[in-house]
Amino acid sequence: MANFHERMQQFFEHMRVHGEIGHKLRCEMRPDLPDHPVYGLDEWMVGWNSMFGSNRHRGTIEVGPWPDRGWSRKYFSTRGCCFGRWHHLTRQQKLQHIISGFLVLTVNEGIDTAAVHREFWKIADYRKLNVSFLGGRSYRIFQGEGR
Repeated sequence: MANFHERMQQFFEHMRVHGEIGHKLRCEMRPDLPDHPVYGLDEWMVGWNSMFGSNRHRGTIEVGPWPDRGWSRKYFSTRGCCFGRWHHLTRQQKLQHIISGFLVLTVNEGIDTAAVHREFWKIADYRKLNVSFLGGRSYRIFQGEGR
């Protein structure tokens, strides 16, 4: 676990130094998803293949419906509503798990930040999140264009 925390600190320091928090997470990355469903807090799961695995489809990610009807079989790992524990969490804990999932997928699994963001955009509550980075400044991740 210490390794994870060290990597998180390195990630945030890199983002702070290079000014990429605003660049990587702001609205310009917001995909237009007119043909994609938007899932409620208890209606989604994410499947992915790590960049560090031997799978020829490494680095792929998809957010889809839960309960799963087989779409996630092409992924080595899953997270979200597919775990029984999820259904015993409070709303706030679920939102924290979404953010920690984003960070785990980008920092630990090596999946492209923009790809994770595009897929997580399918989760309605993800679009509304405010995240505090680096000691207190709160960033609204999904602001309107030009703000």
